[in-house]
Amino acid sequence: MKSKNILFLISVIVQITIIVALATAPAWFSQPVVGNAGMPWGNLLTWVLLTLFPSNFLLVRRSSQTGTVPQKFNYGCAYLGFAQGLLWGIVTYMLAGNWAGNFVNDPESAEIWELYTYVTALLPFIGYFGMRLLMIFFKKG
Repeated sequence: MKSKNILFLISVIVQITIIVALATAPAWFSQPVVGNAGMPWGNLLTWVLLTLFPSNFLLVRRSSQTGTVPQKFNYGCAYLGFAQGLLWGIVTYMLAGNWAGNFVNDPESAEIWELYTYVTALLPFIGYFGMRLLMIFFKKG
């Protein structure tokens, strides 16, 4: 097996584990990773998930039948999603003022954070389906 395939498989297994853990919502998710006011385990695992998810789209092999414009759009969205995933925890801290992401009396920041989180998760899909749409107009010649 190629190292790229192994990384992809590990990434998928870790993501499935995190999603199952997030769905069951164990009590330790609200416990801080380090110290009393640190980032909770749930936020840390969500941060890891939002970083790993776009990386799957980058690890999938390129299609030889895809033109350069659609391929660049797909990978551009995946790289942007990966970068946003890497910055998700920092953006959370900057908007909430705490690592737990508690938006106390600040609905505007909470809305910005929600939009940022949704866009981060959806960008790889937007890239993939946008690539499929662009393949109609830009065929590999």
